[in-house]
Amino acid sequence: MKNLKILMVIKTMRLDGGVETSVASIVNEVYSRGCNVFIVSFTENYENDLLQRLDIPKDKILHLGKIKTVNILYKIYKLRKIIRKEKFNIIHTHLFHASLVGRLASIGLNCSAIATEHSTFFNWWKWYHYLIDRMLSHNITKEHIAVSRSVAATLAARTGILPNKINIINNAVDTKRFKFDRGNNTKRNIKNILLVGRLEYSKNIDYALKIFEEISIKNTSLTLTISGDGTQKEQLKNIYKNNTKIKFIGVEKDISSLMKKMDVLFLSSHWEGCPMTIIESFSVGLPVIATSVPGVIDIVSDQITGILIDPEKIKESSEKIEKFINNKELQNYITKNARKESERFSPKNITDKLIEVYTKSLKKKDLINDKTKN
Repeated sequence: MKNLKILMVIKTMRLDGGVETSVASIVNEVYSRGCNVFIVSFTENYENDLLQRLDIPKDKILHLGKIKTVNILYKIYKLRKIIRKEKFNIIHTHLFHASLVGRLASIGLNCSAIATEHSTFFNWWKWYHYLIDRMLSHNITKEHIAVSRSVAATLAARTGILPNKINIINNAVDTKRFKFDRGNNTKRNIKNILLVGRLEYSKNIDYALKIFEEISIKNTSLTLTISGDGTQKEQLKNIYKNNTKIKFIGVEKDISSLMKKMDVLFLSSHWEGCPMTIIESFSVGLPVIATSVPGVIDIVSDQITGILIDPEKIKESSEKIEKFINNKELQNYITKNARKESERFSPKNITDKLIEVYTKSLKKKDLINDKTKN
């Protein structure tokens, strides 16, 4: 395992990104096992709290600048130079544009290209995105990883890769930061609801706000705290400016501490891959209410590890949430189950699975090379 030299290729390492926080946890775990690991992101050189939490030396965190149509060939050239110089044997890519550049840069070099798919939604893609992705998937990628069953199904349908050829490995949660420390909080009355996420269409924030207004009519002590930023922020703040129970706090740097002050997490997304906020909530013992959509249904079992609601029916969903708010036994039962479930998302467990995939891909590469020599 110490012979592994791994390059993680990702679009950004932004603080509020679920993919990015998962990658950071995995990098730290892989590094702690003696592996040589680098990160390349396609942003300008910058610092944030997430980068500060990385244990790897700063000279192993490389920023190559934003990918644009006019410079994509240059980005491939620059990355290819890095791969050649450092002699990586694993190129592990995340998110479409970084995955495109990373896999193309690996062609003909002595390394295995591995791609992790994180999403179930690709409506923004043009026909050529599908063509390029299919070509890369069949001809260059040695191993495919999906972060949930829903993502694996989407990947198989999109590329034609056989489902049994896709490794399902969930996101990893930073268990050092997201620890269970809630005291008697699991038994107290639910008052403080937390919503974490980018304020974009995909997160369906307006739906959550409408439900909150409905349930807070009877439950007058409820508050809703929204942590995140995005293009819909000002519009939403303007619509709900007269509701003093709704607070927009922007991007919270210390989300683990904020979660420990809250009573329930609310996720209202239209779709997900493997939502980090849910597995982080599992880890700290924060009950979860979420829409029953792809990605979410892979990790939340209704009435067992969380509460699943319809993503479109406000009245029906509001009634279900109200029942949960007034049922302390169910809250406690769900919290205990979710805490147990969180163990499978630990960096140790996720990295164990990744190391198996890395090893398998290198064996495949050696077999292919042997056949070529013969």
